[in-house]
Amino acid sequence: MSSLLQVLVATPAHSRLSGPLAYKSESFLPAGTLVRVPLGSRDTLGLVWPGEPSAPPLAQIKPIHEALTDIAPLDAHWMELMAFAAAYYQRSVGEFALGSLPPSLRDLSRQQLLRKLAKRAKTA
Repeated sequence: MSSLLQVLVATPAHSRLSGPLAYKSESFLPAGTLVRVPLGSRDTLGLVWPGEPSAPPLAQIKPIHEALTDIAPLDAHWMELMAFAAAYYQRSVGEFALGSLPPSLRDLSRQQLLRKLAKRAKTA
């Protein structure tokens, strides 16, 4: 059974897409999970955000392409801090939250991330 989730993407605060967008997922993903979602003609990093999405027509809802479940979901305190800081600096929460993550997370696929994590575990 698929569920609707709110997902933040890095879009400017004053664009038409500044809030969380609705995406569907075949499995349960907790708030704070990093995901890869389609946005226009490209895939981009997104963050599952708590709450129920406003439901656009089902034909317009796209599926989440990939969940980065090998990384623990970001916690509620971090998400609260990002929401506060985004409001303070007058930015969208998605732009602020995803911009504060390491750049490699934004660009790596799940397979590349797994290789990087395995390599790091070997050296530790």
